[in-house]
Amino acid sequence: MKIKGLLIIIFLGLFLISSCGKKGDPTLRLFEKPSPVNVIKAFHREGEIKILWEYPLSERRRIKGFHILRAEGNNQEFKNIAFVEKGENIYIDRDFKIGTDYYYRIKVEGIKGTISDDSTILRVRPEKLPVPPSRLTYKITNDSIVITWEPVKGQENDSVTILYNVYKSFEKGKYHDIPVNDTPLKEPMFIDTINKEKAVYYLVRSLLNTEIMDEGFPSEELTVDPEDFVPTKPTGIRFVIFEKGVYLLWEENPETWISKYRIYRKRESELEFKLLGESVVPAFIDNEILRENSIYYITALGPRKESKKSDPIDVYPIIDR
Repeated sequence: MKIKGLLIIIFLGLFLISSCGKKGDPTLRLFEKPSPVNVIKAFHREGEIKILWEYPLSERRRIKGFHILRAEGNNQEFKNIAFVEKGENIYIDRDFKIGTDYYYRIKVEGIKGTISDDSTILRVRPEKLPVPPSRLTYKITNDSIVITWEPVKGQENDSVTILYNVYKSFEKGKYHDIPVNDTPLKEPMFIDTINKEKAVYYLVRSLLNTEIMDEGFPSEELTVDPEDFVPTKPTGIRFVIFEKGVYLLWEENPETWISKYRIYRKRESELEFKLLGESVVPAFIDNEILRENSIYYITALGPRKESKKSDPIDVYPIIDR
């Protein structure tokens, strides 16, 4: 009996030593109450209220998803209106009335069916949306594009300020939900950088300066195509005659988006101008000896199109006396 008791004591000691420092069964964590959602946001666009929330990626593997609850008007009785899978963080509500108060909150369901505490309550009151902006136009400057549109008027007796969001795409008719402006615009104008390589598409939405920024339907699409950009004509052409030809120089064009200059020449004995060469800088050397009167003009080339001709300049050979 003494030997048997000693063996039991030794066995228990070894068990305690081997289990010392060992964490509890990880599966037990799956029965714990999930962390609640802390941050909920909403915005009203067209015929939708979009509810968005944040939830840590590290916690999502232990949950099934999110229960969306809503209460309407003065009735604070929340009803479960949807279940969203754990990989999502957005719910779109299309069943609502303009001018009615709605309250949303979210509960998280764990893998084992445990339910989190309630999130904070989000109040949403969708308002009548402003009309879309109209008459979008653009102007190309030396280093940017300026987009303008007609100001949108608010409703009668409405003190809410009308703001604007601009959306940009490189694919016609397809836009992301995030505008290119950092904050809503107060004035009907947006300045953007120039893309010289391909067409860019824009649309503008008007929105109310409310708590959830009620945003209306889009304007017509505006296409900005670099093929339509035409530079101003070069100016200030000067020349220097040297032994083996003519050195031409002129004022650099103010547009940062021009690609190069083209130089044209016509000798006195020729009927037409011909393209003499191209230059990426406002200077060019004609390496043919000047033996007769010649006329030069220069154009600037944009991404695709050529400017008007510069004023011509006459160059005469030097006659030794």
